[in-house]
Amino acid sequence: MDYDEHQRDIILSIIGLLTASAEWMREPADDADDDLTQLGLVGELIKEVLPAVEIPEDTPASELGGVIGDQMSVALTRLAAGFVFTFSELAEVHDAGRTDLSSIDVLREMALQVESNRGEGLEE
Repeated sequence: MDYDEHQRDIILSIIGLLTASAEWMREPADDADDDLTQLGLVGELIKEVLPAVEIPEDTPASELGGVIGDQMSVALTRLAAGFVFTFSELAEVHDAGRTDLSSIDVLREMALQVESNRGEGLEE
């Protein structure tokens, strides 16, 4: 499957978020600041992916959901595709029985692969 530069950036952000979350799960949160940092990283990904919604002035209230849905659907599809791609890569390594690699190792390798393919199509 080929991805454009925007999708590649989404995948890299997802990899970064999943790598950070794996580290969070290994270390107990000592204070609320840690929780806010974690939420901030998730929020940054959402802001990066989701576009600002533009609603024409004459849009009736009954059509607001459709207008918003139309504008958000591509972005949400890109986000979901990024998570699916990343999960599939992790699952492939897991299913192959590779106990010599941690999930963080796999994610880092994926990030290097994605980054090294910049300017080319990213293939599964």
